[in-house]
Amino acid sequence: MYVCAAVGRAELPGGDRGVLADALAVATMVTFLNGDGLASERLDRALALEEPDRRRLAFTSPRLIAGLLLMWTGRGREAVDTLLALRAERRERGVENDVPTSALYLVWAYLWLGETDRAAEIASSDTAAVALLGDPGLSALALSAAALVSAQRGDIEATREQANTALAQFGQLEWWTATVFPRWALGFGELSAGDPAAAHAALGPLTEMLPSMGLADPSGLVFLPDEIEALVALGELAHAQPLIELLRRLGLIHDRPWAIAAAARGRGILAAARGDLEEAIASLEEALAAHDRVDMPFERGRTLLALGRALRRRKQWSAAREALREALALFDRSGAPLWAQAARQELGRAGERSGEPGELTATERRVAELAASGLSNQEVAERAFLTVKGVEANLTRAYRKLGIRSRGGLAGALRRDDEPVR
Repeated sequence: MYVCAAVGRAELPGGDRGVLADALAVATMVTFLNGDGLASERLDRALALEEPDRRRLAFTSPRLIAGLLLMWTGRGREAVDTLLALRAERRERGVENDVPTSALYLVWAYLWLGETDRAAEIASSDTAAVALLGDPGLSALALSAAALVSAQRGDIEATREQANTALAQFGQLEWWTATVFPRWALGFGELSAGDPAAAHAALGPLTEMLPSMGLADPSGLVFLPDEIEALVALGELAHAQPLIELLRRLGLIHDRPWAIAAAARGRGILAAARGDLEEAIASLEEALAAHDRVDMPFERGRTLLALGRALRRRKQWSAAREALREALALFDRSGAPLWAQAARQELGRAGERSGEPGELTATERRVAELAASGLSNQEVAERAFLTVKGVEANLTRAYRKLGIRSRGGLAGALRRDDEPVR
C-alpha cells in the first residue's frame, strides 16, 4: 500500500523522475514477493527512467531489483549479466558503498549456476574492499557472501567464522531480515559436513519465522531445502512434511522450477526415510524433470545423489551408478568437494571400483559414454559441463585405460554387467 502511494506521488506533475524509477522498481519487487507475479512492463519502465547518479539506498536500485527478479525467476545468466554491469558502473563512478549489496546476490547467482570460482573472486574482492570502509552493515553483507562460498567449497571452519561474525554484526544493527544469509550459509555448510543437528540449529530459527514473514513467493525460502534435508536426516519426518508441502505449493503456484525440484527432492528423501523406495524414486525423477527447466547444476547433483542412493537400496546397481557418476561430475564442476566425496562413497557402495589400475574415473566414464553415443566433442562438452580440451583429455585417458585407440571400440569396452563387482 505504501509503495503504491509512493508511486502515485511520484507520478504527479513535477514529480522526480529518479524517485519514480525507484518507486516503480520497489513496487515491482513488493508485488512479486506478495505472490502477484513479475510485472515486467512496470520493471521495464523503472529501468528506462533510472538515473544512475541519483543518491539512493542500494536496495531501491532498479537494476539491482531487476537482477534479483531475473535470478528468482530462473534466468540466472541474465541476472549475472545485469548485476555485473551494475557493479562495474558503480565502481567506475567511485560509488563503492552499495557494491557489497549487489555482490551478495551476484555470488548467490554464480553459485546457483555452479560457477564457484567466479563467486569466490567476487566475495574475496569485496571482503577486502569493505574492510577499508569501516561500515558494519556492509561488512556483514560481504562476510555473508564469503560464507556462502566457503560452505560450497567445504571449508566449514571458514564458514562458521564468517557466518557467525556476520550474524553478530547484523544483531548489533538489529537488521534481522538480513540474518537469513549467514544462517543459510552456516546451515548449508554444516549439512555439507554431515552434521544435520548443527544445520538445523542454524536454520531452525528461520523456519520458525515463516508464519510472520508472510511470504507468497518461494524466492524467500532458499534455505528451506537444506532445512528439509537436515530434518529428515534427524528423523524429524513429521516436521519436514509441511515444509515440503509449502515449498511445493508456492513453487507450483508461481511456476518456479528450482522450488518445484527442491520440493520433489525433499519428498523423495522423505519417502526413502520411510522405506517407500518406489515413491522415493518417482519423486526424485519428478525433481529431475523440473531441474531440466533451469540451469542449477549443483542442485541437480544433489537430486541425482539422492536418486542414486534410492536406486542402490533397490539393488538397481547400474542405474544407481549412472546417477551417482553424473552427480559426482556436477559436484566436481560446481566446486563442492564434500558432496563429491559423498557421491564417491555411494559409488563404492553401488559396486564402483575406484583407485584400481585402469579404472575409469566418474568423469572419464561419463565422457566416454557420451562419446560412445555418437556425440561430437563439442556436444559432449556441453552435456558434461567441460571444455572441449577437457573432453579430449578425458577421452585420451579413457582410451588408454580401456585399451582402445578410437571411438569405435568405446561401446564394447564400456559394456558391463548390471551387478556390483564383488
